[in-house]
Amino acid sequence: MRQLVLLLMASIVLTGCTLPISFFDDMGNPSSAPDFTFTAFDGATYNLTDFRGQVVVLNFWGSWCAPCRDEAPLLQTLSEQYADDKVVFIGIAQIDFEPSAREFVDELGITYLTSMDNGTTIGDAYGVQGIPETYIIDQNGMIVEAIFGPIFDDTMITVVVDRLLGDATAQG
Repeated sequence: MRQLVLLLMASIVLTGCTLPISFFDDMGNPSSAPDFTFTAFDGATYNLTDFRGQVVVLNFWGSWCAPCRDEAPLLQTLSEQYADDKVVFIGIAQIDFEPSAREFVDELGITYLTSMDNGTTIGDAYGVQGIPETYIIDQNGMIVEAIFGPIFDDTMITVVVDRLLGDATAQG
């Protein structure tokens, strides 16, 4: 039994934390998402603030990252599922080469907004320590959840997004 527990603990340490973690200030309020500008692979330039009024799922990834490759199809499916619900998915490639990142996007059929983080400026603003990391930002630009590590199933995203969409419906 002890060996099983040690094996389980070692696997958790090696794979990283994959549970959603909320970001709140000392008063229990969500943290404001750092604004940033990015040029998507489609050539358009955006600011995070362009998406106010929408839920944003911000994913930091790399073409060289195996867990990122595993979660990308799920993120694509979710982006399609929420396409009509004022939910925007943004993928930011970290410490990557643009040709490799573009090949990753094309190979996996990713259609949501994707961009390079040249110089890790965006990742630094979010305190990214490793990838994949995913942040869910509410309609007011507040970080309400963060997932450190790969997303294994859609409920890690849908529970939070559905709650935010429900809150917006209740307020609207």
